[in-house]
Amino acid sequence: MSGLQQPARGGHDGEGLLGRISTEMVQLMKQYFGKGPTKAKAYFLDDFLIVVMRGGMTRAEQTMLEADREDAVREFRQQFENEMTGPMTGLIEELTGRKVINYQSQVVFDPDISVEFFFFDDVIDQDLLKETARALTDSAPVKPAGDVRRPPTDRPVLASGRLARVHAGGVGRAAANLVEVVEAALGGALLPEAVVSTS
Repeated sequence: MSGLQQPARGGHDGEGLLGRISTEMVQLMKQYFGKGPTKAKAYFLDDFLIVVMRGGMTRAEQTMLEADREDAVREFRQQFENEMTGPMTGLIEELTGRKVINYQSQVVFDPDISVEFFFFDDVIDQDLLKETARALTDSAPVKPAGDVRRPPTDRPVLASGRLARVHAGGVGRAAANLVEVVEAALGGALLPEAVVSTS
């Protein structure tokens, strides 16, 4: 790891933790990458944080992609993210007050999205999970009820061998929206047989 330093951070009065994380991640990327994402949104789930960042592809990267050099751009981005592990995990630990035990990054090019995953040493507080549910419910486009994956019976969500019961009151829709966001960012199904329980 090179000697990368954390950026100076100012106050964020009136902004929730998810908003602060999104703002700080954009600033961090601008400081080190030279160009930051145009949009960012953070989500807590179980014992991890997902930060979805849209836009921010440099002109040089766009030129390489136009020349069918996707692998070269992906390799550079991966090397860059490897160098950014310290500053990124340090930022998230400082903002959340939690220990990050693992970090992973993924980039897709069409659309231009990068997704940062931060795994914590413990499950997230219920208040922070509710903040994610509110953010998803408040900002998600309204979809017809038929688009929500309904279980044939009252079953919990099963993701990567972990069970997470999703309760009614907008959280079920929020969880389904989160799955859709991550699937879109990764370009494939995150939970191929996912079932969201709304009871």
